[in-house]
Amino acid sequence: MTVFVSGCYDIIHGGHVEFFTQARALGTRLVVCAPTDGVLEAHKHRVAMPIEHRLAVLRALRMVDDVVIGADSEPGLNFKTEFLRLRPDILAVTVDDRFETAKRELCKQTGARYVQLPKTLGFAPISSSQIYCRVA
Repeated sequence: MTVFVSGCYDIIHGGHVEFFTQARALGTRLVVCAPTDGVLEAHKHRVAMPIEHRLAVLRALRMVDDVVIGADSEPGLNFKTEFLRLRPDILAVTVDDRFETAKRELCKQTGARYVQLPKTLGFAPISSSQIYCRVA
């Protein structure tokens, strides 16, 4: 059973590791999608870590089985082409995903299950954007 996740992953932090671990536990294969530098800049902020570096870090994580690049320009669905190509069984997201409606619709197109995962680190979560603001 293939689980698919997407995100910016510009600065990998403990919340990402927790999310990947939880997502991988839902199936037998975890595919992570990271956006191109252009997509990241257009929808979030300037790139802190170029795509080659993000891919290398993601591929090094033991719970990640495959990494793909999201190049679509639709906000919240930069991974749409790869998702439709791979047709995973599950799309895993965090409970606070602001693109829930669009992602649920995409899952309906492929028959994938939409699964929300809690943030349970045991300490205050932090986003890559918050880290970015601290060091900028």
